Amino acid sequence: MMFRQLKVGERLQPFTGTTGQGQAAMLVIAVVDMVYLVYSYRGHEYTVYENLAQGNEPLAWQHRNEQSQIDQLIEQEEQEKNTQPKPCRYEDTAQYALDQLYNFLDGEPSDFD
Repeated sequence: MMFRQLKVGERLQPFTGTTGQGQAAMLVIAVVDMVYLVYSYRGHEYTVYENLAQGNEPLAWQHRNEQSQIDQLIEQEEQEKNTQPKPCRYEDTAQYALDQLYNFLDGEPSDFD
């Protein structure tokens, strides 16, 4: 990915392309000595930044960390969705067993016959 010096207030076209891990969209915002890169990855947005006045964490590390967090979040949401209890049938409930017991005690047809 190529970066160039931006002028304050410069308008840029959003970039859409592929990264090593899938689709990504990028919006660049330049503020004095800071460049903020806003990305969309797997339906989530994240921001990485480059401080032009002093050093900071490399952009590749920031991308990897942010995308890893998004992957973990999506994986956690999938696990929670898959572990939701399945609806049970009335015949499998304690209330059904009690109803059958009451029917048996009252002399009505029940599963205990």
